[in-house]
Amino acid sequence: MTKPFNLDEIVIVVRNIVAKESLSREVDYLRKVAAERFTRQIIGVSDAILALKAEVEKIARAHVSSFLITGESGTGKELVARYLHQVMFGEASSRTVPFIAVNCAALPENLLESELFGHERGAFTDAKADKKGVFELAIGGIILLDEIGEMDTRLQAKLLRVLEERTVRRVGGREDIPVDVTVIATTNKNLADAGARGEFRKDLFFRLSNFYLHVPPLRERRMDIPVLADYFLSYYVKRYNKKTAKRFSVEAQQILSSYDWPGNIRELRNVVERFVVLESADEIIPSMLPEWMLRRNEGMGESSSGSFILPVDGVSIEDVERSLLQQALKRTNHNKAQAAKLLHLSYDTLRYQVKKFGLE
Repeated sequence: MTKPFNLDEIVIVVRNIVAKESLSREVDYLRKVAAERFTRQIIGVSDAILALKAEVEKIARAHVSSFLITGESGTGKELVARYLHQVMFGEASSRTVPFIAVNCAALPENLLESELFGHERGAFTDAKADKKGVFELAIGGIILLDEIGEMDTRLQAKLLRVLEERTVRRVGGREDIPVDVTVIATTNKNLADAGARGEFRKDLFFRLSNFYLHVPPLRERRMDIPVLADYFLSYYVKRYNKKTAKRFSVEAQQILSSYDWPGNIRELRNVVERFVVLESADEIIPSMLPEWMLRRNEGMGESSSGSFILPVDGVSIEDVERSLLQQALKRTNHNKAQAAKLLHLSYDTLRYQVKKFGLE
């Protein structure tokens, strides 16, 4: 601009710059979400995960307007929501259909309200311009309300109104804006118990739980552990440009499958990523596993139910026997009597097995 200039003109120019920058950020955010969405899959072969995928597909094809996903932290609740988004709109068209996730636990009440419903200029001190909330930005698509159990009860009441009337009113606004969106809520809490304690609105719980999905923890679908471990191993080998492929030894697979994974899939993914980054060997063996995992798996491959987990690709019985003998001898410093006790064998049987496998 050149002098002399009009102050009102400056205000208009600056306001347009701010509005353009805000729109640019929104577009970048939505493109980033769309790009990340297609790098993820629901991986598993267990009956539990196959049943879950079947339920997701039924709900998606019915175009249910709102529902609830429950499960422990790290089980993949957001992944299930993204899979539903892909099924609901089709893999090709879903690239352009909004999917916006909001973490209800990450924002204070006043900011969360503005993030969800938007605000009018002058609604509060820092409201310098009108702003659309995610309900408006996601029209025609999906909003994921992550950890909805952390949402303040006042906001829960406003959310219930949106779900019932399918309209939103911006903070400081007077107009009801129609919003055609699918709302998915996730939680790792028991919302029924929270409702009984007055920490969550019962009417909102009943509205959301009309349709719900439960994502089982990893320890309840152990058959999926080796499949997921191999998937993450392949993924991170490519991501970090490793020159050679990596694999898990039979013993390492047994320990991974018998571990309870309190952090679920997120913990498994992080452990595998650590292997790929820090270990140079092609084969991952038990000594490379975290110490806490080894301490919690004293049975070396025995599950909490007392049975061994058969890897998806199968395993040689002789390889398992040889491995267990080697581990028992190593742990007892080759004291055959103590090794026999560890393996619940008689001393003579252990001597025979040691000779059979040439482990003298």
